[in-house]
Amino acid sequence: MTSESRSLTAGARWAVATAFVACWVLGLVVAGPDLGTEASLSGAGQAFSGHRRAVASSVLVHGAAGILLVLLGLALGSGRTRRTTVALASIAAVLSIDQLAGEVALALDPHRAGGVALWEMLSRVDGAKMLVLAALVASVWRGAVHRGHTLTVVSCLAVVSLVLSGVGCLTLSAGLTAAAASSLPLLLVWSLTATAASTGEQTTDVEPHLLADGYARR
Repeated sequence: MTSESRSLTAGARWAVATAFVACWVLGLVVAGPDLGTEASLSGAGQAFSGHRRAVASSVLVHGAAGILLVLLGLALGSGRTRRTTVALASIAAVLSIDQLAGEVALALDPHRAGGVALWEMLSRVDGAKMLVLAALVASVWRGAVHRGHTLTVVSCLAVVSLVLSGVGCLTLSAGLTAAAASSLPLLLVWSLTATAASTGEQTTDVEPHLLADGYARR
């Protein structure tokens, strides 16, 4: 890791990763709309009719988690891929905020004209975000100093699953999206695995200074 990537302490990195996972878990517990890539006008209206739950879920998984994506990019970016990682995290965050705005609009007026078209657009935005997240995972892995077997395996599985799911959402293919249903769990596991790897790198970077002059530099 370079000194540029040490802007967040190990504790701060774990706080960001934990908060990111928590937002998604809480959002799923609240249970937002579950329409899949194919929806009818009545189906969209029914899914968003309980607008408080829909808004609460969207705020957690798209709003809060979207903002935390930027911090996650800052926490995990290192070496020559740091700028790329932060840029990809920022793009994913913008797409998340777009999803939040669209879902809030549907929740406030669930039977609006063009509701199905809006939901299909949001599905495609979600697909684009998944492809960006796949690139983000690859960028973090490429920039890691100590990749390790666990990080490599989890990263590869997450990238494949995110790409399949992203293509499924972009093409509105219910079958392909269902086949990649593991993309979210893998993304959450990856965020924790990558954080563990990054904090391990930080410890490794500090140790040579301790051996060289006897002083602890943090």
